Amino acid sequence: METSKIINMKRELVIEKIKNRLLEDLSFGKICDSNIDEYKITVIELFSFISCYLAEYDLKCYDFREFLDDFYFHLVLENDFEVNRFTLIIDELTIYYASEPYFWEIPFDIYIDKLNKMLSYVL
Repeated sequence: METSKIINMKRELVIEKIKNRLLEDLSFGKICDSNIDEYKITVIELFSFISCYLAEYDLKCYDFREFLDDFYFHLVLENDFEVNRFTLIIDELTIYYASEPYFWEIPFDIYIDKLNKMLSYVL
């Protein structure tokens, strides 16, 4: 098998692995039932997990946009609750009306500082 095909297959497997982690970490119960400290830990661990694969697999926000759009759409339709905790995470992973989220473009240590500041203001 060609090297590029193997790399693409590995990349697709990593994308699926991250999507599964997103489903797990963004479950309604895990996000809504957690206290502020648990929520912060979940968010930071999630972004840390994804960042491990960014450079090696050239991951971009568009790799997850459709998945997250569908996830968020169904989440809002199926639940009557405040969505701020979900919105913060999803907005940081996908492009909407503003520029591309910082997560994909800046060094992770700088991003974590930014994320910690955001979490302290939002929560």
